[in-house]
Amino acid sequence: MNFTEFDLHPDLLDGIDALNFTTATPIQEKAIPLILEGKDIIGVAQTGTGKTAAFVLPILNEIIESGESNFTQAALVIVPTRELATQIDQVVAAYSYFTGVSSIAVYGGGDGKGFHRKKLRSPAAPTIIASGAPDHTLTWVMSTFRACDSWCSTRPTGCSTWVSSPIC
Repeated sequence: MNFTEFDLHPDLLDGIDALNFTTATPIQEKAIPLILEGKDIIGVAQTGTGKTAAFVLPILNEIIESGESNFTQAALVIVPTRELATQIDQVVAAYSYFTGVSSIAVYGGGDGKGFHRKKLRSPAAPTIIASGAPDHTLTWVMSTFRACDSWCSTRPTGCSTWVSSPIC
C-alpha cells in the first residue's frame, strides 16, 4: 500500500517522500488506517518494521488536520527508556519536517523540572513529547498538567505504585 492511499496531509506526505518512503510496511498498512479512525490498537512486529511511524504518522496527521495554526493539540508518548524516547523524537522530527509540528524527548536524570518547564513554555513549545523513564514522567505530568485524557484506560500495570489518585 502506498502512503498516498492513507489520505494523510500533503505536508506530512512531503516528509515521507523526503525520507524516500513510498510503500507502507505490513504493520503500518494495518495500524495507520485504524488509528486514523480513532481506534485503539496493540501492534506487534519485529524491530525495524516501522512500528514507530505506524503510530507517529496518524498522531501527526491529527495534529496538522486540527487546523490550528499554533498546534495547541499535543501528544504524550511514554516509553520505557530514554533511548526510545530519543528515537521517537527523531522520527517525529523527520516526518514532520515540512509541517511546523515539533517534538522533544524528555527523560529522567536529576529532577529535570526546570529544563522541562522552561522548554515546554517557550514560544516554540513542542507538540509531541516522547518520554522515557515512566516513573519520572508520571511525576512530571502530574505536576504539569491539570488533566490527562484516557489515562485511566491506558496507564501501565503497576502505576498505582506511582500515583495514588490518577486525574481522570
